[in-house]
Amino acid sequence: MTTIRERYLPFVGGREVAHDSGDWFETLNPADRSPLAQVARGSEADVDAAVTDALGAFPAWRDERPAQRGRVLLAIAQALRSRSDEFARLETLDNGKPLTQSRFDVEVAARYFEYYGGLADKLHGETIPLSGDYLSYTRREPFGVTGHIVPWNAPINQTARGAAPALAAGNTAVVKPAEDTPLSALELAKLVAECGLPAGVFNVVPGLGEEAGAALVRHPRVSKLTFTGSRETGRAVMHGAADRLVPVTLELGGKSPNIVFPDADLDAAARSSFVGANLNAGQICA
Repeated sequence: MTTIRERYLPFVGGREVAHDSGDWFETLNPADRSPLAQVARGSEADVDAAVTDALGAFPAWRDERPAQRGRVLLAIAQALRSRSDEFARLETLDNGKPLTQSRFDVEVAARYFEYYGGLADKLHGETIPLSGDYLSYTRREPFGVTGHIVPWNAPINQTARGAAPALAAGNTAVVKPAEDTPLSALELAKLVAECGLPAGVFNVVPGLGEEAGAALVRHPRVSKLTFTGSRETGRAVMHGAADRLVPVTLELGGKSPNIVFPDADLDAAARSSFVGANLNAGQICA
């Protein structure tokens, strides 16, 4: 049985912390609109505290042996699988999707940590022969603190998709989950700490987009941003990133495109197109 706590706080520096504003918002069960829990309404000060902790944790995580970073991510994948039912039920209560889809999302989240855990020690640069005895070489380096603004339609899946590659490459992360579905990201933060991820490497600040999300976008020490959601909000995120000249990855407004070639099995294409467009109550872009 999944037990939902009465209140959830930001997870910063490897532990739950009191939030600056003292304000709360409710996350609701979509099935009957009943309150599930009160969640801390993160402020600009809360985001700043999380970024500061992530910045402090960055040098040691960056300098950790890539193979060891990978081992921690693989441990997270294993722990997620061992608690798959618990996370799936939490996701269903907070998000409203059927348990079958929530279980699939938890497995996909585990696969992200598993895949990038295996990739962590295989991120190489290039050695380029020049004229004579000269060689030019390149090396890949992490950005530093990365900010991730996560949508509500597949919360744990999308949190893992952004955080796992960032952590594998030696970055630290601050996640702002959707205010509609913040619980699985907050529980994931506890799990990754239990798996040996150093304090401050993975932080979660719940809150509203126009408050905590906007603060994350404009924070001067966040060096890379990711956002999945609407075109309107994506435009604001891109504008904020452009003002600070930091790279941003956006996934906006796509809706299950398909390319059907003349020699395709049209019945199979129609069936798969229908499933791809309507799975997850249509809130999907696969």
